[in-house]
Amino acid sequence: FFFSSRRRHTSSASVSWARRCVQETVLVVYKGLARKLPLFIGLPSANIQLSDRKKYREVCYPSHYNEFRRTPVLRGKPKYAFIDPLHFDFKHEGATGGIELYKNRIKDSQEYDIPLKMMAYVLYNCALKGIYDPELFEAFEEHMPMASSKTLTPRMAFGGVYAYYKSNCGSIEKLKYFLEPLLRGIDEVHVTEINDLGEAFLVNTQLPKSHFRNLLEAYYKPIILKNWNAEVKHFQGNIHRLALNFFKCESYDEQIWTKIIIEVMRRKSLANDRSLIDYYEMFTSLHTNPATPFNQKLAYQTYKLKKALTQTGKDWQYDTDKMKYLTHEELVNKFSKLTYEQCVALHNI
Repeated sequence: FFFSSRRRHTSSASVSWARRCVQETVLVVYKGLARKLPLFIGLPSANIQLSDRKKYREVCYPSHYNEFRRTPVLRGKPKYAFIDPLHFDFKHEGATGGIELYKNRIKDSQEYDIPLKMMAYVLYNCALKGIYDPELFEAFEEHMPMASSKTLTPRMAFGGVYAYYKSNCGSIEKLKYFLEPLLRGIDEVHVTEINDLGEAFLVNTQLPKSHFRNLLEAYYKPIILKNWNAEVKHFQGNIHRLALNFFKCESYDEQIWTKIIIEVMRRKSLANDRSLIDYYEMFTSLHTNPATPFNQKLAYQTYKLKKALTQTGKDWQYDTDKMKYLTHEELVNKFSKLTYEQCVALHNI
């Protein structure tokens, strides 16, 4: 009976006693980082200064694994053997202080002579968090020529390039310290990383569009074609992001766009696609732009997309001829002319 019962049998055990004894918490402080931990009866309630770094590292010191080996791709995204080497635990900023605390420690101690991979780590996570500090870029750039690059993997180099693109900080000449290692290890780059770089570059105001367009055609295109079936073909999000990046950078590579058009038009549930309007605008522009290899060749595709917009009822807020959303005044004027039956039919779509 003892082994068959589902009831917990720890009512008189020391483990259960320990659970019942937790009544308050104690503030643990270590190198400026504070966190509340359970306090047992009989322990002093004063703040505890930790000296054993290894014992309390998981509690008070945020860490990441510099492991760049990857397992097979899962759901279109690279999966690392342990964890992304650029990962920072933003979920526990209240306990760790966040990446801004790391940045402030570096600036207060003036320890800018660190390896390039750690520079990329700090700059990348600052860019993700929206922290822009030109002084930090300038201080790092002074030490970049002497900094070690032995452990700068393509993933870490990607973080540095991403930070330069998105933050609009730093010198364009110093971008080479991260861009060149990234291009040397281009075989380890994935399509999701190319999409991230494209989205970061679109907010950059220092570099011309030809910079990223040349990289797309010379370096990123072979990687996209190589990993198309594994990372793009069956993942609609990657297709949409890839199409937007190529379109906004004015890159009209016929081979890439042909694959994108085929994958978009082969969908059975095209009308349910949330990015339907984006595809309609891009394909219409490719069809009417004489500078593209698809000039006057996408009449059927644009017709199908326009028909899908009408069937889903999205045309009530979007003008397919002018390719723009209707303003509030235009919506009021449009609905004021509809009959009751038309409003009911529109509601049922």
